[in-house]
Amino acid sequence: MSLTGFTKPSLTDLQERIRADIQAKLPDIDSRLTHTVMSVVADTFTGVIYSLYGYLDYIADQTNVLYANGDNLDKFGEIWSILRRPATLAIGSASITGTEGTVIPAGTVMQTQNNLEYVVLSTETISVGVAMVSLESKETGSAQNQAAGTTVSLYSPIVGIDPDGTTGAILGGTDTELDELYRARILERINQAPHGGTVADYITWTKEVADVTRAWCYPLENGPGTVTIRFMTDDATGDGVPSAGTVSAAQTYINTLKPVTATVAVIAPVVKPLNIVINGLNPGTSAVRTAVEAELTDMLRRRASPGQTIHLSWIYEAISAAAGESNHSVVFPTGDVSQQTSEIATLGLVTYA
Repeated sequence: MSLTGFTKPSLTDLQERIRADIQAKLPDIDSRLTHTVMSVVADTFTGVIYSLYGYLDYIADQTNVLYANGDNLDKFGEIWSILRRPATLAIGSASITGTEGTVIPAGTVMQTQNNLEYVVLSTETISVGVAMVSLESKETGSAQNQAAGTTVSLYSPIVGIDPDGTTGAILGGTDTELDELYRARILERINQAPHGGTVADYITWTKEVADVTRAWCYPLENGPGTVTIRFMTDDATGDGVPSAGTVSAAQTYINTLKPVTATVAVIAPVVKPLNIVINGLNPGTSAVRTAVEAELTDMLRRRASPGQTIHLSWIYEAISAAAGESNHSVVFPTGDVSQQTSEIATLGLVTYA
């Protein structure tokens, strides 16, 4: 017996079907006339049943890793021991001025002008008029990251300490991993089961380390029996280059999984900023410029890898995809931009001629 797919009836089909059923059972009442009791009853049941069909659609989606979302997607990840990356705190430092010898206690709260709060991690003392304090955000998420030079103020005054300080770059705050990024990692694990040290294995293992967003594997780069891993932490660091701590964590983790005969080197790529000069951007509004730079950043995240040549056509394509862009020309670069094996292209300075 062959099975055919089930087609959900449309709202109009359901309405006609229910009205016809009422008409068949109550022939003296025309349920098709508007504003009658039976037409209202029919329309009410139509809405309820259509909602139930919609809920069944939702349930069906949640039983498939391709369509599940939220907690239901998490359950698929748990089957494969792949957990959603949680949101993380931002960390950084601030320069605080005040009276010589005054102590800034650990736990002191500072806040930005838009009311984001940061906690001083260790007690520091004003020396030669200034103290550098380590800060950690009270909340998680990318919104906690701050550019160097941001003003932070004491939440509660401290005698002998100036109320305002200036931060260095505060980075490392990331949002909870989005469904589509998480789904991609789960599908990667399903489609590329571990095989004891293939290229895909090393990439999968590296992406299991906190903050890692992209990874590449280079077998035999340093001779027989060697494997080189390079990776990026796009959402956790300003330029995407992993910190020394993350590189060390990745090396330690991969050492527990690699074949015993493999010599594995985990290293950070060398960033090579790609400067771009655009002429005649139309319209040249700040909104369009912001959209252009967002598209260029996205293009490089999708296409760039260590040693990958960035083609001029990719740059044109990304700019043309920006919301609101009508036309433009690229003055620089004038051709494809190549990278060394250790280098990866990131967006540098975008200039509008």
